[in-house]
Amino acid sequence: MPKTKAIPDPFAEDRQRTRTAPKPPRTQDVVNGPVVSTPAPATAGEGDNMTVINSDGTTTTYTASGKLLDGEEQRTSEETKAVTDSDRATAKGSPNVRSKKTERMMRKLENKTAKSARRQSTNLLHLPNELLFNIFSQMRPSEVLGNLHICRAFHNLVQHSEALLSRHIVSARYPILAKCFRLPVSLDDVDPKLHVVLQYETRIQMLGIHRRYQHIPQPDPFAACTCLTCVLRWQALFTIIDFNYWLENLASGKPIPVIPRDQIPEWNKTLKERTARIVLRALKSPLKHARILEMHLMNTCAAIKRQTENRGNRRRHFTMTQADEDSGTDSFLGREGPSTADMPFQRDGYDLLEVYLPTRTWLKNET
Repeated sequence: MPKTKAIPDPFAEDRQRTRTAPKPPRTQDVVNGPVVSTPAPATAGEGDNMTVINSDGTTTTYTASGKLLDGEEQRTSEETKAVTDSDRATAKGSPNVRSKKTERMMRKLENKTAKSARRQSTNLLHLPNELLFNIFSQMRPSEVLGNLHICRAFHNLVQHSEALLSRHIVSARYPILAKCFRLPVSLDDVDPKLHVVLQYETRIQMLGIHRRYQHIPQPDPFAACTCLTCVLRWQALFTIIDFNYWLENLASGKPIPVIPRDQIPEWNKTLKERTARIVLRALKSPLKHARILEMHLMNTCAAIKRQTENRGNRRRHFTMTQADEDSGTDSFLGREGPSTADMPFQRDGYDLLEVYLPTRTWLKNET
């Protein structure tokens, strides 16, 4: 079989020369920045310069000896600070990679937190007790008693500081009325050794020497002291409570029923028992005593206006302005004026009763 002759390849020598040609060397330099790989210059003379990419994205050109190239500005160490491992990792050790998904999740979390903070309810119970006490001390006694039924927290707070709260309210609003209408001494505050003497049957019968009024019940010797001073305090408190009961009749001009002598109607007996219960509750609750003073101040203002508008009553009246009435305090009662210190013996005297202030009167020497 005849031998075949190989056809010569004209490009074989070029391919072989390319494979065996030496590759240009690559250099790695770190000059105040990250590792930068730069290809070796193709010609001699160009390898004397090195270009370094800094951490802030700028470039700086150096000579082979490490000096700045002519025309380059010297950069501060802070600007050319290399990227460290702490820049690439968080405090927990996880990679600090900027992710759009993570940023979206963080924005959603911030929006959710902001919305929940706006929806969070805020009320008076979140305030400290000192601020709540100051708020209650600015109220009227009727308003404080009304707030007792709002929630148990308010009820417990007022009950715990009732004595101190009442003193603040009375001293700010009713200092004059508090001196005129004092509470009788409770039997709990009296020496137990004297209880037997105060409740002795013969002494109870001796209380009958005091005049018995149709509109005022007798003091209870088993609830409070029955000395002469306390008996007068009982009568003053009973009078202003009974006076408040007939206020609508006085405002409308409707006459108050007259009780015949030696008769005790059932309605009058029920009314006297109601009056006694109110005074007994005031003995145990200073706040209820303050409520009685508030009630009498309102009735006194109404009586002054009623008597002043009565053209048939030409006597001198107590001076009171609209600002005095709106103030809610008894400071105007400290002025000189025609006040009444004696207790009305019957309900008929309520028509002309204007300013009832027992134990307080203006004495003038006539010459």
